[in-house]
Amino acid sequence: MKFVSPAIDPQTRTTRARAVLQNRDGALRANMYARARIVDDSNAASVLVPREAVQDAKGVQLVFVQLSQDSYEARRVRTSPAEDDRVAIASDVRPGERVVTTGSFLLKTETLKESIGAGCCEVEPPKK
Repeated sequence: MKFVSPAIDPQTRTTRARAVLQNRDGALRANMYARARIVDDSNAASVLVPREAVQDAKGVQLVFVQLSQDSYEARRVRTSPAEDDRVAIASDVRPGERVVTTGSFLLKTETLKESIGAGCCEVEPPKK
């Protein structure tokens, strides 16, 4: 797919799209109308997760996967935009695995608290 317009005509409920298509028999002509289904295979092997499940930690994207009732595992992931409020994850999360959405920021801070350290807020004592 080369281009799909982000706007839909409110009167006709149509949109414009540009795509490279096979037209060996010449049946397709310029400015023709068609009813089509767009299938994007670029995310075919991806898992879609809510956008709030992905946390950025020092340039690394993390998703927390629930292993048991109160056990979670941080996994590094690569994401790509998907639809609405979801992102596509190409690896490291399998279909059916539960990911943390609400509370994932808290898990991130707990995971990284060692690297934050107590030295972040130290103030030098006043000089005498």
